[in-house]
Amino acid sequence: MALLVRKIEMGKWQPEALANGKPVSADAITGCMRTRGNTLSFWYVDEESEMDIAALAIVGICSDINTLFLMPFDVEYFENNGFTIVESEGDTPVSSLRGLHRDLSCLNLECLNKLAKQSVALICGDKVKKYSKLQLKELLKAAILQGEVKVGELPEKFQNQLLKSYPELAS
Repeated sequence: MALLVRKIEMGKWQPEALANGKPVSADAITGCMRTRGNTLSFWYVDEESEMDIAALAIVGICSDINTLFLMPFDVEYFENNGFTIVESEGDTPVSSLRGLHRDLSCLNLECLNKLAKQSVALICGDKVKKYSKLQLKELLKAAILQGEVKVGELPEKFQNQLLKSYPELAS
């Protein structure tokens, strides 16, 4: 089952409140579903077992290595609900993953409403995947050792955090 994966800030979704039937907070929509040019950015993976690929693509463009929550949307959901999926070059230091980037385009309020409802279903269904800081460092370390990304291509703050944890990457 192909997936489109997006980073979210779990605290903005208030999972406990959603589980008790409360409405989605405006901060969840405006913070986690912020559009640019009526598009929303995602990363494509073939199946749930490949979520690490999306995590690696996303963590490389984050401002810091911290806990990461990834929401996996079934591509079929988008296709069956009138969304337009466009392949686009992704912004990640892992060049081999740039082609896995997708945009949902031509978005409007109706689309965001559908997206919010599907997000609630994923959160309440315990489908969001959490990556700890250590897991993300390990993903980056493996990518560096496999030659997928160079330490110097990562944000300076990342470089410092990784080299502190894994001094062997300095060579």
